[in-house]
Parts: sequence; C-alpha cells; structure tokens
Amino acid sequence: MMPSYPIRLQLLGPPKIFDNDGVELSIPIGKPLALLAYLHLQEEPVPRATLAEFFWPDTTPRKARASLRQALWLLRKHLGGELFVSDDPVQLASERITSDLRTLTRNPPRPASPETLEAIWREPPFHYLVLPELPEWQRWTDRVRTEAEQIVASSLFEWAHQTSDLADRMLLLEAAARVQPYRASIRLALIDQIIVEQDFERADIEILRVRDDFSEDPSTLEEADRRAFNLRQLRRRPYEGAADPYTVTLEFVGRTSEYTALVQAWRVARTGKAQRALITGEAGIGKSRLAEQVTTYAAADGARTVRVKAQNGEDTLDWSFLNNVLRQLLKLSGAAGIGRDSDRILRTLLPGLGVDGPGGSAPPDPGPVILGEPTGAAIAEALHDLLAAVTDDAPLVLSLDDLQWADVKSRSVILRTVRRLHREPVLTLLTCRSEGHDAHLDRAVRLLSEGNGLIRVDLSPLSEADVREAVSLLAEFSPESGVGGILNRICLLSRGNPLFLVEVLQTLHERGVIEPDEAGEWVLHVDRFPDDLPLPSSVRGLLDLKLQGLTDDSVRILEVLVAAHRPLPPRVLQERSGLDSATFSASLHALLERGVLSWTRDDTLGFSHDEIQATARDRFARVGTPDPKPESRRSLWWIGSAASVLLVMAAAATLGGPLARGESPAPVGGGGSIFLVYEDQALAVHPDHGHPSEWEVTPVAEPELRESTTEGVHRLPDGKLAWFIRGTTVEDPPWIIMSTGTDSAQTVVRTEGDDFFADAFPDGRSILYSSEDRNSPVYTRYLYRMELETGETTRLLDRFGIRNSASVSPDGRRIAASTADSLFILSPNGTLLRSEPHPVAGTLRWCGSAHELLHLTLDPEGTGLEILNFETDFSRTLATVGLPGPHFACSPDGRFVAYSSITDMGVSHVVLDRETGKTEYLPVPLDRSARIFWRGQEPSAIPERLHLLDEPDEPIVLSWGEILPLAPRLEQSDGSLREVTASFESNQPAVASVADDGRVFANSPGQATIRATWDGWMTAEFAIVVGGDERSGTIVEDRFERIDPDRWQRVGYPTPVPATLDENPVLRLRGDGRYTDGLIQREPQSLTEGGTAEIDFRLRLTRIDRQDVRFCLMESELPPRTDETIEWFDLALRQYVCFRYPGRNLAQFDPEEALWTNHLMGGIPIDVGDHLPSDDWVHLAIQLRADGEITAFLNGEFVGRFPVRLRNDPEVLWRVGIFGHSVDTEVHVRNLALWPGMRHD
Repeated sequence: MMPSYPIRLQLLGPPKIFDNDGVELSIPIGKPLALLAYLHLQEEPVPRATLAEFFWPDTTPRKARASLRQALWLLRKHLGGELFVSDDPVQLASERITSDLRTLTRNPPRPASPETLEAIWREPPFHYLVLPELPEWQRWTDRVRTEAEQIVASSLFEWAHQTSDLADRMLLLEAAARVQPYRASIRLALIDQIIVEQDFERADIEILRVRDDFSEDPSTLEEADRRAFNLRQLRRRPYEGAADPYTVTLEFVGRTSEYTALVQAWRVARTGKAQRALITGEAGIGKSRLAEQVTTYAAADGARTVRVKAQNGEDTLDWSFLNNVLRQLLKLSGAAGIGRDSDRILRTLLPGLGVDGPGGSAPPDPGPVILGEPTGAAIAEALHDLLAAVTDDAPLVLSLDDLQWADVKSRSVILRTVRRLHREPVLTLLTCRSEGHDAHLDRAVRLLSEGNGLIRVDLSPLSEADVREAVSLLAEFSPESGVGGILNRICLLSRGNPLFLVEVLQTLHERGVIEPDEAGEWVLHVDRFPDDLPLPSSVRGLLDLKLQGLTDDSVRILEVLVAAHRPLPPRVLQERSGLDSATFSASLHALLERGVLSWTRDDTLGFSHDEIQATARDRFARVGTPDPKPESRRSLWWIGSAASVLLVMAAAATLGGPLARGESPAPVGGGGSIFLVYEDQALAVHPDHGHPSEWEVTPVAEPELRESTTEGVHRLPDGKLAWFIRGTTVEDPPWIIMSTGTDSAQTVVRTEGDDFFADAFPDGRSILYSSEDRNSPVYTRYLYRMELETGETTRLLDRFGIRNSASVSPDGRRIAASTADSLFILSPNGTLLRSEPHPVAGTLRWCGSAHELLHLTLDPEGTGLEILNFETDFSRTLATVGLPGPHFACSPDGRFVAYSSITDMGVSHVVLDRETGKTEYLPVPLDRSARIFWRGQEPSAIPERLHLLDEPDEPIVLSWGEILPLAPRLEQSDGSLREVTASFESNQPAVASVADDGRVFANSPGQATIRATWDGWMTAEFAIVVGGDERSGTIVEDRFERIDPDRWQRVGYPTPVPATLDENPVLRLRGDGRYTDGLIQREPQSLTEGGTAEIDFRLRLTRIDRQDVRFCLMESELPPRTDETIEWFDLALRQYVCFRYPGRNLAQFDPEEALWTNHLMGGIPIDVGDHLPSDDWVHLAIQLRADGEITAFLNGEFVGRFPVRLRNDPEVLWRVGIFGHSVDTEVHVRNLALWPGMRHD
C-alpha cells in the first residue's frame, strides 16, 4: 500500500517520516534516510555519480553505485516511486514531500506562547543522523544546521526584546541560547536577564560557561568580566536586623592559576582520561573553597558531583570515611551495574548500606555473603567497579575534603583506587592540610604522587592585592580617606589566610567597625578602627596547631627564641639550643616548612607571626637556656673553621629539601656546572648544597669563547666538555666548530650556506643544527640531526627560519622546534608528534622532562619566561626578578632556572627555584651580558632501539592457536636494556591478533605483521606465519566436516547441514525465517577465567528480510538427549547474549548494523564499520571476560560492548549457539572455536 502524499519528514529530534494521514512510515535510519533528507533539501537534480561519491567515498565506484541503487530501491519500496521526478540525475517531487526544518526556516517562529517553544526546536537538525565516516555529509549538515540556527535564534531573540513579560522573556532567551549557543549577544543577554531575576548562582554558572565557550574572543570575555564584577556587587547579603547575628562571607578571589589548572584537569577528565588533584595548605587557607568552586564549574558543565568531608575524630572509626563515600556514590544512577562480586564485598563490609540500584531495586540474586572482612585490595577493586559503573552515562567529580582526618583503612583503599583510575571520566579532588601529617598519610601522599598523574596544588596565602579586593567587594569605606592604611593593617593581621581574614572582619563587625547601612549595604567606618586589634580566639586555635606535634629538638629551638625575645642568627641559635649540626638543620627545616619560623631580611631567624610568638611564649617559656653539649661545641668549632651552618640551612630552606640525619645533602638542581660565556671570558659556577652566593666559580680556559659566537656546551660520551662555536669570516657564511680542549678544534658542519648549531642530544653522540638551502629562491633553513661519529644526517623539519630555536629534552625523547608562527614537537627520528600556532621568541629549553618547555615571551609590558606543560596543556609565567634576558638554562633535574635579569640597575645573573619561587644571585660579574648553559657532570643515555624478540631475519612460525608473549625492551644509547610498555597492532588481526599486554594469538592460517610502538614514535615489527590444519589450546573446535550429535543439538527446522565450499568443509544454515533454526552445544563449559568464541561466516544479502546469522553464548538447560530437533522455547534459557547480523528495524534489515540480542532487552545496535556488508568471509569473535563483560570483534577489530554484564560465577555453564536464516541466499559458517581467556583487546 502506497503512502498518501505529501509525506512529512521530521529532522528536528529523532528522524521520522509520516504520510499525509499521519501514519508513520519506516525506513532504516542511516544512509537511506540521509539520502532522502539530502535530496529534499537540495531541491535540484543530483547526478548519481555525485551521490555515490558523496555517501560512499571510501569504497570503489562500482560498489558505491551498487550501494546507491540499494538505498534508492529502499526509498521507492517504502515511499513510492511517485516521489521521484527523475532517475539520473535524481530529483524528488517537491510537492510530494515536506519537512519541519524546511517549514521552520521559510516561516520563522512566532509561537502563541513560550510553552510551545519545545515543539518548535526539540533538538538541532540531524542530531540523530550523524554519519562520522562521511566528511562531506558532516560539512553539508553543519552548513544547513548553522543557517537554520541563525534564522530561528534571531526570531526568538527579537521576540524576547519585544515582550514585556519577564517570565516569557526568560523562556525566549533560554530557547535562543539553546538554538544558537555560540552567539555571544544572546548568551550575554541571558546572563543579564538571570541577574535581573537575582538568581546569582545560576548567573555565576552562565558566566563561567561564556568564559569557557568564548575564550578566544577578547571582547566577549571583557563583557563577561564586567557582568561578573557587577554580580559581586549585587551579591552582598542585606542586613536582616540587629537581632540576627550576621556572619561575614567573602567572594572567591585570587587563585587564578590554581583554579585554571584544576578546571583544565576537569576538561581532560570528562573526555575519559581520569585525573586526580591534591590541594594542600595550612588550615583556613581556602582548600575546600577552591575545590567547591571547581566542583561548581564541573556541575555546570554536565558533571555529577559527590563531595564528602572527613571530620576531626573520624580517624578512630575504621571504614567510617569510606562508608560516607559509598553512601553518596550509591545514590547515583548506574550503581546497580556493579559486578556481583563487588556487590557482595560492599554488602559484607557495610551491610547496612543496602547496595541498591536506581529507584531502590537491588541487583538480582546477590549470592552468598563473604564471611570475614575483605582485604583492602578486594575493597579497592569493588570501589573501582562502582566508580566505573556510575560514570557510564555521565562524568564524575569526586571531592574528598580534609583527608588528614580520614581513618587509615578508608584512606588507603580510596587512594589505591584513585591511583588505578585511568580511562574513567573521573576528576578526584583531594584536600589535605600541609602540616601535622602522620607517617601513614605522608607515605600515602608520596604514593599518590608517583608518576605524572597527580596535579599538586599547594595553596599559599592570598596576595595583598587579593585581600584588598575581597574587603573592597564586601564593604564600602566611610570616610574614604585613610583607607590605604586600614587595608594595610587588615592585610597584616590576616597574613593572607582567608579564614583569618574572615575572623578579623567578623571581629570588626562585632566592634561596630563594619555594619550595614539603612539600605543593607556593608560599610567599614575607617574612623572607628581600633589601634589594637587582637586576633580572635578561633584564629589563635588555628595558629596553635602549628605548634602541635613538634619534636623535642624543634621545641628546644623555640624555647631559645622565646627567651631571646628577638630573631637570632642561626649560628647563635644552634649554639644556645645545644644541638649538633645535622639535628639542628633537620629541626630548623621542619619549623620553616610549617611556617612557624621565617628568615628576616638580615639573615636572622624569627617567628613568622607575632601571634605564633605569643602562643609559643605561653607554651614554651622557660628560665634560662640549655648549656651546649660537648659535641655541639666541637661542631661549632668545625663550622667556624670549615663552613657556616647558615649555608647548609639556607640551602635546605631556600633551594633544597629536608636533610636526613647522617646524609650528605645533594647538590642543588642535580649538580653539574653553570657556564656563563661573556664577550671576553667564560666562567663556570659549580652548584653544591650551600647558598648560591658561596658556590665555587672557576674560569674556563677554552680559546675563542665569546658570547657572540659560542652556541653550546655539552658533554660527549666520554664525559669531556665540547664547546660548539660559530665559525665566521667576512667572506664566508657561518659554519659549526667543535672544540674539546685548548688545542683541539674541528669543523663538524660546513656547507655552502649558513650553518647554525641548535642543541646536542644528552648522550653527546649527535647534534641538532640548521642549514641553509641554497637552491631555494627565498632564504630557507632546514633542521637536521647529525651523528658526530659518522656524520650521518637526517632532515627533521622544513621552514626553519632565521630567529628560530630547537631543543632536545633531557631524556632524549622530544625535540621542540619553533618557526615564525608555530611550535613543533618532534621525535628524535623526525616524527611530528604535535604542532600548534604558538610563536616563540628566541631560545627554547626543556626543563627536567619531555613535558615542560621553557621559552621567552614578548608582550607590550616586556619579556617573560613561560613554562608550557604538554601533559596538562597548561602554561604559566614564572615570577622573575626584572625582565629576563634572551639567555637562560634549566638545571639537570628541571627544578631551577638560571637566567639573566635586566633591571634599572643593569644586568645580573640569578637562579630561580620553580618550587618555592625564591630567587638568588649567582656570584659572578654583574652588568654584563652572557650566554648561559647548565650541564650535568656526565652525559645521559637516551632511547635508541625497541626490542620485541631477537629480531629474527625470518618470520616467526606459530601453530594455529598458539600464543606468543612479547616483552618489549628499550635499548639505551649506553647499551642498557629496560622493560617498557608499548602499544601493539597487527595488520591482519584475523590471522594473528595482539592484546594490550603483548600476547600474540595465532587465529587462522596466513601471514601477518606485528608492530609495536613506544612513546608514539619508536617502533619495532616482525612477521608471523600461522600454519597447521588444526588449532591447539581450544576448549571446543569444529570445522563442520559433519555434525557430531554428541557435540550439537539441532534446533528448529530446517536445520543446518554440512557442506563443501571451495573444497573446504563448511556449515550451511538453512533457516526459513519463521522460527529460530540452528545448533546449540550439548556439553556446557565453565568460563570463570573468561573465554573467546570465534567463527567465520559469509552472508550475501539479496533481500530485506529473512536473511541473517546469529552467534550466541548461552546459559540454558537442554531437554533429555534426543536425536530429534527441539525448538527455541525448549532451551530453558537463564541468560544469553547473541551477535546478530544484519540488524533489524521491525521486519526489515539494516545492512550497516548488527544487533546485540539478550534475554533482558531488545536489539541494541552495533556499528559494524567497513566490515559489513561483505560477500567475503568475515571473522567474528564474542569475548566473555571473567567479570561478565561481553565484547564483539569483526576481523580482529573491536566493534561493540554489551551494556550489561552477565553472571559468570563458577556455577554458570556456557554453551555456544549458531543460528541463521537463508531465504533466497546461502549462509555459511566455518572454523568454530571456543578458547579459554581473552584473545582480543
């Protein structure tokens, strides 16, 4: 029966087709429907060749035309031939088809009421009709969508400005922003309307979204910032009457870099790469507030959030903190998806939880409860399973506050789980005090910090500007004169601690200094400010925490300072405390790290806050001071004659870490030497563990070393220094000379053009240099790598300009190279790993790893040193003294930066500690420019070769079914070997596939190449030949030379029969489409460790129904043994899952989809990619993991995961089932195998 015209095509929302009588018509969602929409909206004839190339670009023209014929035939069959005006070119009859999108764009909306907006724009056009494999389709739909959004949003925006009803205006602006979210004027108007309605929290969220969406648009960002400032002014809470106590609250200020880093971590996490961040700082510094701000942002960005705060005293109750975390997680949808074992563990650990699914329904058949308390590893696995389940449909921010109060057992399990999160969309925010840790927490934090996965945020006090901004946002000043002095006193009292600041302001309110006026606005009365304002008792309590848990030796130092009533030089302080040098140094470092003591400008030591001094005086005041011990007198004599303890302690407090008793302190920055090359001399500064002002300085006796011509100093493989010098004459272009001694110099690069040295590899075996291309019509240089011993060169990069720079990372894994407008990250063999439009001025230097790059920035205010982190995609500008000059260098460990500082006083050379932000001057001549190089004492080995096997000349021969484990090893340039993790791929996975852990599986006879890649660039490969007529290691195998009645039970009629195809045995499926016809395995198998079931099948589609193949894993009971056939309903199925091809929409198939079918739910689509439809053999594997997860692979490539895990307990026994229908075609199956374990990843 043909439909009544005109038919109506729905493109807004789920695609549907209706005839003129409102009857829904059914055609496959995919390319046939996309073809119909394209022809309708084009409104002009389109040649068949154009359509075939448009919709099937990645196949041959012949196959593309055949696919087009099939799609047009489907449209004619379901929509009638009268819909088409011409066959080639193809054109639709415009009067016989309409669409909601065409009607909407030709008649912009003016709905009778805002409530009808949802009916106008349910979702963007083509939202459910995405074909990612068709780039031209994507571009065309983007253009059509953009035009429609512009028309509809403009109409709604205009109507919003015309209506006088505020509620209607809000609905219209929300609808316009939903239709066209990237239009700044609409988004800003929506923020204005939200602020008008005083929904300040929502306004905050919308401003954050605008900043994120328009981060590259300065004008929009400026408008968003202006609204944010207005919002801060409006959010002051009105005074509600003198009878109500008022608590001072402050706006979130400062913390820009920390907040940005954590928001960036969230953006990475939401893509499916788990992130973890640890926020530390003293009590009241704002850790929880920062975590709250990030959580708020993430919630506005689509995250689900769980926030749990540990309480003081909770550490005495085992599992109490984990209990609270689990209670919050189990409220989220998806919690019911955890595995059965995990469910039992959580019930055993916390039986009162009631581990229920959404809506309160518990998972079926939880099984027996485990007796006894599970191990920490088992609980961590169960928690990991729960986090994976609740993040299936939405990313998660897990905020765990005040970790120092959590009980040890909970803390251990949670941190172990957090470290194991990798591919889950989870951002874990942990906050913890930086002082008063127990040994267990310190160890846990160290473990959490291992690797590169932890973002460490250590909060320091707010700057004076931030404190001033916070107070100014809270209150107006009356009178305005004298405000500066008042703010200075508040800054001094609060010391940048937000909680201290709140308590100070609260005290001022209680004293009447801050009070609301008649309009409810806060006013700070400057003339009422008291001369003496003691800190509140609650803050004294916070300061008192700094003095708890100190060692006896630290207390002895404080007793001396309390008795002295003034700061003391460290030598005097040590003498009066009676401590030996090592003990004194370690105790002093602990006090400095806690913030109890600090250095003064005259290099004496005193209390960091007068209130800490007062508290210490109350607790530690004593009469007299201890007599020095005899051994300490000897120590002082040694100090006076050999070196000052001040240098040791200053290095520990300023430029180094804590010193363990009896250990020699490590050299600053990893040691080595800092070379400064002036125009007339060269100096070497030798860092040790002392203060930089005391580092040894020696002259360098190399000839011809001048700032203008010396381009590098590096270690050669034998440890000798090599100086790379630019050779110049008036007549000749520059070339490169290497000097290794006063009488040893050689030319290493000299061409007809300009040659410039760039950098040397850390092992000293090869260099980077740029060389001019004299054949180019314009000045052009290329970047090369050259082996010093052989002279072999490799061209790495074109377009290397005049002022460009290149640098090799300290581990030899990355090369950074800049051009006039871009930054390139290369591998040592020239593989381009990353590029971005980031102009770099002058020198590039890697700092400590292949992730952080230091370079010079230029802006209107001058120069700066910027660190680019390629792991977090985050950059920050270092706090430098003056303007940094063009020359700088990083220490061997990457922590320190030596650079030239340019101030009004001239040029000086300094070293900056990146961790503490402290800067010290080098003991070298000032006011003179110099090139700076920092080199270690020895060369460093770099990656040279990846080994998989013994690099055979002949292919590896495996028997069918054999497993070959691979253990990749990385060979360094010094000959050492270490095991590494690599990624693997096979060019013929149907012949030989390879798992993520390096196991190679011989799947079928043939030849394949296995390739391993380490670090994105270093590769190794070898050939494999799989031979043999029979597989080894299978649980079940059948080539179907006959149907063994002891192995198979026939199901349905007509049943499969053995056959011969191309002289090989096959199984022919003969189902007629009325019932389920096929075979099921008689003897079930236990697969508690997982299993893989495989077949090859061939199905030539010739019609739109009653042709399919199904491959199943089934838990069922069979009736008593019979040679007769049984029916599907006789199987007594408990659970099963089947891969069914092709997918079906009602009674019709979709050749580009397969389906999961299961006892719990209907068909779930599987995208079969380029593997199907096919007239050739297709390899199909269904894989069951030990935890019940089911995955499918076609020709060795992953194509789908079943969304629900099946039970896979030891008592579950599985059978393989093969079913199919073959009306008007032939369906063949061959080479069935059931393997133990996982053979695909």
